[in-house]
Amino acid sequence: MGIFLPFKVGLNAVFFCLLFAFQSIAFAQSDISWHAYGSLRLGLEHIDADIKGDGWYWRDYLSRVGIKPEWKIDEDLSFTGHVEYGLKGQLLDELHNTDALKKRLSYLGILYKHHSLFYGRQNVVWHQFVRTNYFLGGLDTERQGVLRDDNLLQYFYHNKNSRMGMGIRFDETQTLGLRNVQLGGQTSYQNLKLQVAIIRDQFGSHQGTLVGAKLWYYLDKNWTLSVYAHNASSNFDEYAGSSSGVVKIHQAEPATLINAIRTCAQERRTSYGVYGGYQWQAHKIHGRAAADKCKTSGEVDSLRVEYIYSIRSDIRLWLSIERLNYLAQMRSPLAEVDDVYHSQLGVRYDF
Repeated sequence: MGIFLPFKVGLNAVFFCLLFAFQSIAFAQSDISWHAYGSLRLGLEHIDADIKGDGWYWRDYLSRVGIKPEWKIDEDLSFTGHVEYGLKGQLLDELHNTDALKKRLSYLGILYKHHSLFYGRQNVVWHQFVRTNYFLGGLDTERQGVLRDDNLLQYFYHNKNSRMGMGIRFDETQTLGLRNVQLGGQTSYQNLKLQVAIIRDQFGSHQGTLVGAKLWYYLDKNWTLSVYAHNASSNFDEYAGSSSGVVKIHQAEPATLINAIRTCAQERRTSYGVYGGYQWQAHKIHGRAAADKCKTSGEVDSLRVEYIYSIRSDIRLWLSIERLNYLAQMRSPLAEVDDVYHSQLGVRYDF
């Protein structure tokens, strides 16, 4: 599926033209604000897969810095942008690599009352509604889809109790083809919040779907409960079998990091889990039990518990442990691995 143009044009060229126009409008206005921020997330990680690479490692947990300008035209209309760079979330002794720093976000947007429209590299609709992380360390293994992508045009609407989003991912070729279409929404009623999303693959010979739902129940100011489910059809190949932001095991020979969960492209895949959390004063303890099933390759189960202590609002410590249990050998990353224990001890400073 594509949109034919009579001349060759790249989406990046369109992006920079929009950026130039954006800046021209912005600097003609007096009401310009800039918000710079960062998040430093460092700590120790222990991997026990009963192989040679097991042990403790110093690592980064997706530290990042960014800036968000906003040019307010009037009470209802404003232009915005967002650029964010971060580390890839890896071992600290690898940060000397030239590719350690990565552009996470880069987009422009228009805000009008309850509506917003964005183009560029951004968090996808799917992630914003049904894939968000439960844990402070940023790794949550048994989720499908991806966090962010390039060449995205996304629209959002919100009011007091609900929010919806629509997204199109373009493929940059001589014609502007569509790679996928995404829809998401959420609604709240009293102590309940329901979130749903779908991705429809529009690229290639296989055009499947990925659907998901997440339900939250806020029992009171201390207790939170949640359940989620993701399901990908066997012909969904846009993010086929993807599991970004997952735990990795350390193989010694050859020295490399391997995803702790093997993906299963071209199979129907279902992921689901239950979550509970309790927060009191500066403390929080929460946990999640989940399963990831592929029609042919089999199942991986996960059980994770995390404790968080807030020194103050912008500094938090966390300690977590997770066990991955491979109920089918085909899902194990290495033939000799039956289960993996993954522990984290980290500190997060948001500024």
